[in-house]
Amino acid sequence: MKILHAASSPRPPSGIKHQMESEQAAASELGINWDVRLFCPEGSTPPSPITKFTGTPKSISNVTFVNKLSAWSAWRREYYEWLHEQEAYYDTILLRYHMYDPYQLQFLRKVKRPVYLVHHTLEVPELAKARGRGGLVRALLELMLGRRTIRAAHGVIGVTQEIVDYELKRAKGARLRSTVYPNGITTSESPLDARCGAPTEILFVASSFSSWQGLDLLLKSVRQSGENFILHIVGTTSDVDREKANKDPRVRFHGRLSQDEIAKLSARCSLGLSSLALHRKNMKQACTLKAREYLKLGLPVYAGYQDVFCENFPYFRCGPCDVDAILAYANEHTTTSRAEVVSAAHPKIDKKVLLMNLYEWLNGVSENTIKSRARGD
Repeated sequence: MKILHAASSPRPPSGIKHQMESEQAAASELGINWDVRLFCPEGSTPPSPITKFTGTPKSISNVTFVNKLSAWSAWRREYYEWLHEQEAYYDTILLRYHMYDPYQLQFLRKVKRPVYLVHHTLEVPELAKARGRGGLVRALLELMLGRRTIRAAHGVIGVTQEIVDYELKRAKGARLRSTVYPNGITTSESPLDARCGAPTEILFVASSFSSWQGLDLLLKSVRQSGENFILHIVGTTSDVDREKANKDPRVRFHGRLSQDEIAKLSARCSLGLSSLALHRKNMKQACTLKAREYLKLGLPVYAGYQDVFCENFPYFRCGPCDVDAILAYANEHTTTSRAEVVSAAHPKIDKKVLLMNLYEWLNGVSENTIKSRARGD
C-alpha cells in the first residue's frame, strides 16, 4: 500500500516542517511506501525533500482584505488540484486538517481514495480563545464547516485520544475509522549526564512562553517555596515574567539556546518541565515535542496535562503547578540513569516505531474494507 501524508501552510512553522522531515526519514529507513509533502508558496521556507512549492506567489500577506482572500483562495485551490493529481499514485491519503476551509470539504466529496484527516488540536475551542472578533468569526466558520468536513472523510487521526474523541463527537455518529498517532522524534543519541547532587536543577524550555506554558503560575509557586533548587528557563520570556522572578537567585533566564546548548544544560538537570497550564486551552491531554525531547535527553518529565503514556510509565508525571510536588518527583529519580529513561521511552516516542504502528493500522483497515466489500457488508 502506498500512502501520501500531505500538509499545507502559507508560512510553514519550523516545528511542523521538522516533524514532517523526520517522518519522511523514518519511512525511508523503514522501507515503506510512504511519501510526506509540505505544500507552500515558493520562498516561504528553504527547499527540502518534502517541500512542494506552489505556483501561487507568496502574496497571502497583501494589505487589503480582498487581496488576502483572493491569494488565499488561489493557493487553496492549487493545493487541492495538486492533490487530485496525486490521487492516481496512492492508495490512501492523510491530510493535516486545515481549519475553516471550504475547498477541503469539496476535495473530500470528490476524491476517490480513502482520506484520513490528521488533527493536532481542539479546533473550535482554540480559535474561540483568540483575541478580538477575528477569533470568534473563525471559530464560527469552523463550527459550521468542520462537522461536514470530518463526516466526509474516511477517518480521523489525532495526536491524543482526547483530540480523536473530540473529532468523532463533532462528526455526530458518522462511521469513521480512528486512531492515535502521537508526535515522535529520533532517539539514537546517547544523553550526557553531569549531575552533581544538590541543589536539584530543573529545566523548562519553550520557544516562547505562551500563557498555556504556565510560567507565571510556576514563578508564583517559586516565590512561595523556601526549598533550595535551581530553575533554568530557556526561551523567549516577557518582562512581566522576569519581574515575577524578582531577582530570585534560584531562577535563571537563559533566553534562546541552540539544541547543543540545551543538551549541555540538561546534563546538569534532574527533571524537565512541559506545559503547566494547558487548561487555558481547554485541553486535558497533549503530545508535546518538548516532553519527547526531554525524554530523549534522559530527563523524566513533569507536566500539567496527560500524555499518551500509560499511567505506570515512571518517567512522566502529570501534576499541579507546585514547586514542592515537582521537587518531590525529581527526588524519586535521583538514582535513575539517563540510559534507563531513554530505553523505557524509546518505543513510546521513537518516530520509526510510531510510524510503523500507523502504517500497519492503515494496512489492516484497508484489508478489512476490501473483505467487507467482498461480503457485501
